[in-house]
Amino acid sequence: RSTIVTQHEGIFALLNWRERTENLAASFHHVPFADAQEILKFFPQIFDALFDYLEKHDTASNQKLVFKLLIDVLNKFDVAKGSSLFVSSFHAVLSDYLDARLDNPTPGFI
Repeated sequence: RSTIVTQHEGIFALLNWRERTENLAASFHHVPFADAQEILKFFPQIFDALFDYLEKHDTASNQKLVFKLLIDVLNKFDVAKGSSLFVSSFHAVLSDYLDARLDNPTPGFI
C-alpha cells in the first residue's frame, strides 16, 4: 500500500493502481497535467508504477498508454526549462533513477 501523499488525482491513481479498480486509463491520462515539480517529486515512483502496471497488464493498448505517458511526462520537463536549477534537478533525478533501475532491473524492464 502506498503511503505517498499527493493532491493530484492522476498521480494518486497511478501510484495506487493496485488498490483501485475504476477506469485507471482515464485517471492515468491526467498525470501529464500535473505540475512539473509534483511530477519531479514523485518521479521514481511514477516510473516504477508505470512499468509495474505494464508488467501486470501487458496488452497492446496498455503498451500505448504507458509509452504515451512516459513521453508526456518527459516532455513536461522539456517545456518546464525555465530554471536551470530545476533542469539540473530533473537530470539528477533521472540519472539516479536509471542508474538504480539498470543496476537492479526487474524482469521485463530491459
